[in-house]
Amino acid sequence: MLIKLFITFLKIGFLGFGGGYAMLSLIFEEMLSFGMTIEQYADLNALDVLIPGPIA
Repeated sequence: MLIKLFITFLKIGFLGFGGGYAMLSLIFEEMLSFGMTIEQYADLNALDVLIPGPIA
């Protein structure tokens, strides 16, 4: 599980060009493989607005 998490962060880091908001679709696809629901993802995305800089 730890290796899968490492590879996921590595993939997002290498393929995520254009800043945080451009990476949201890539993060969304990867979080589906870890079993998160769309509602959980929407809640985490709403927290991005409250705290400055968490996406980048």
